[in-house]
Amino acid sequence: MTQRVIVSLASMAAFVLLAQSTKAATVGIKPGLWEWSTTSMTSEVRTVIPEIGKVPAAERAQVEAEMRKPVVAPERTVKDRKCVTAAMVQSWPALTRVDQDYAACTRKSLTQGAKAYKVALQCGQGKTNGTIEYSVDGDRLLGKSVLTSHESTYDKTETATIRATRLGGDCGDLAPGKNSAAKK
Repeated sequence: MTQRVIVSLASMAAFVLLAQSTKAATVGIKPGLWEWSTTSMTSEVRTVIPEIGKVPAAERAQVEAEMRKPVVAPERTVKDRKCVTAAMVQSWPALTRVDQDYAACTRKSLTQGAKAYKVALQCGQGKTNGTIEYSVDGDRLLGKSVLTSHESTYDKTETATIRATRLGGDCGDLAPGKNSAAKK
């Protein structure tokens, strides 16, 4: 009888721990007006070079090495302001919109706590893979996403670095959950 009670209590404890670990963590930031800066970069690397057979054998290795060097587009930075609401800081997916922006992808949460969030993504039947991660330090939020798409003759990697700073508790005339161009 005592063993049954112990087993039953252990099962209940395991269930409670499992339920708590799968529950979305509240994000460790305060609602209010935030300025977000997102710097994006795209690079491509050729994986197949069909025309390499036409190059003389003596030059083939050098030409192939040159053609496999990454081609990188110039970085692009976008700044905007967001009114972060109390509802948005209840979970990382609500704040980051990962569930909405990547709804067609398989998402696997790797880390989810008040100060950090990391999710692995697989999209397009495995054609695109990557990670998105965020961390919080007081009134600052840092993030990075790296997504690699495997095309027929090249791999394309899209990287975004996010930096956000809380400007204050009052969003002014900016509607909750909305964005506006940042003032310079």
